[in-house]
Amino acid sequence: NFDTYPKGWSLLGNSKEITIKEIKDKNPEIKYIYQYRQNSWYKNDNDIINSGDGYWIYKKEPDFNQSINIGWNLLSLPVNKVTSIEKYQNADLIYTFENGEYIKNPAILKPYIGFWLQSNVNQTIGFYGTNYELNSSLIKSGWNLLGGKISSIKDLKSNDDRIEKVYIFQNGNYISDDLFEKVDAGVGIWIFAN
Repeated sequence: NFDTYPKGWSLLGNSKEITIKEIKDKNPEIKYIYQYRQNSWYKNDNDIINSGDGYWIYKKEPDFNQSINIGWNLLSLPVNKVTSIEKYQNADLIYTFENGEYIKNPAILKPYIGFWLQSNVNQTIGFYGTNYELNSSLIKSGWNLLGGKISSIKDLKSNDDRIEKVYIFQNGNYISDDLFEKVDAGVGIWIFAN
């Protein structure tokens, strides 16, 4: 996992034999991988990095940046990739809400699920991957804490007559769906449905 490394070049060590392609496939944030041995640079996808060898990686700019404020934030993952809560290093608390119950500091965060995060610093966290639309099939009767882009609140509500209200949370306040038209990737969404 390369989440903790800064963008740009880093020199790393390797604990097992692996191809450059395998590293790139598992880590979309890695743009280049180079290894120098026996007076040659190895950089092709089928080149093997041996156990115990060092290699250079170049981590590209994130696909999405998520802004987090001091205090409580209502968020969702901005990309369609299960993520460890360790990604949010400065979080004091994280809560998800599933099946009518809060879950404190879950080990992982999942796409399509919203979460509360209490932070002790303002920060921006970079994510790599593609974003996703709200999955309305996850909406159950009662309160739902979900995530995913919504291009039109009006269309969402007209396509699913069970949805009564949609809320987001910004600057310490809930905002009702009559005050916004869409929801961007990375925002947590409270939805009340019949």
